[in-house]
Amino acid sequence: MNGDFHEFKQNDPRNPIPEINRIFYRDYDEEYFINKAILLGAIVASPKSIKEHLGSGYSIGKLKVDNLKITQKWLKGYAKREIVINSYHAIESFFRLFFAHVEESECPWIGVEQMKNFKEFKGRIEKLLKREYFKNDHDKAVAEVLFGNRSMYGNATDDEWAENVKKAVELVDRFGHDILNNQDYNVYKHGAALLDTQFGFRLDDGKVLGADKQDVFMYLSSTTEKTPDKLIKKFSKTFKFMRWQNRVASTYMASQLMHNMLTLQKLHFKLIEPKKAKIYTFQKHDLNKILDGDNKGRIAMPSTVSESLFERHYVTKKKSKN
Repeated sequence: MNGDFHEFKQNDPRNPIPEINRIFYRDYDEEYFINKAILLGAIVASPKSIKEHLGSGYSIGKLKVDNLKITQKWLKGYAKREIVINSYHAIESFFRLFFAHVEESECPWIGVEQMKNFKEFKGRIEKLLKREYFKNDHDKAVAEVLFGNRSMYGNATDDEWAENVKKAVELVDRFGHDILNNQDYNVYKHGAALLDTQFGFRLDDGKVLGADKQDVFMYLSSTTEKTPDKLIKKFSKTFKFMRWQNRVASTYMASQLMHNMLTLQKLHFKLIEPKKAKIYTFQKHDLNKILDGDNKGRIAMPSTVSESLFERHYVTKKKSKN
């Protein structure tokens, strides 16, 4: 490809961007993450049938698998892990699309390709959460990316539109905190183990309050303390509640937001007819119930529980006064 596409007008036959956009919006699989979650959920629901299928073996081209030894417990654990990891991949993809549609609106595919530095990517999310990413009104800017112009929703009252924008901004904030604050986004890649265990709290009268049995990630974590003469590293065994069913809901909502952005751009580039366009709105959604689950009557559990293991002390050299 010769020359910079900015040299060409939109209708110039030498401009490669219209074709790039056509390919991108035609082939982008916006249902990839939610369909993956549904398939993984099928494994959790019916591990026996999957085990029997794998036990009989299969072959595809040069790949041949015979008499695979695998347990139902492992299958369920694997599927739950992947559901959680898949949800964070969906959220990351949502933010990459979001920033690309803001920063490279003429050709978002280029924006997605250029977003290679994860530290800078997280920096964008931090600015977004601090309301520093957009120069003008934050909520209005977010709504424009996710829903287009207010005039497209003539049947919605001002109150309904305001509630829709409020819920969408809350979703973006939640997803941003998921990426920035949750350890389990990467722990599975670094030796996390899946446990199915039970936690409880002991009261002063000796009674133990049991919590619902939940799957957790287990991983080693550490903190560092500094004193005038040494560094103290404290290592803990940390249990992170997976709440994998809630993560399916997060995947679903992130997929809807991605669908909206893609559909708006398809309309902009005249790749679909307006009557075929569907935009999801959120004014009627109870996000707490959808994303956090109905915990009425249950013990409120923290997102993580840690157990101290050991400490390492490192003596630091004092600087000479000479």
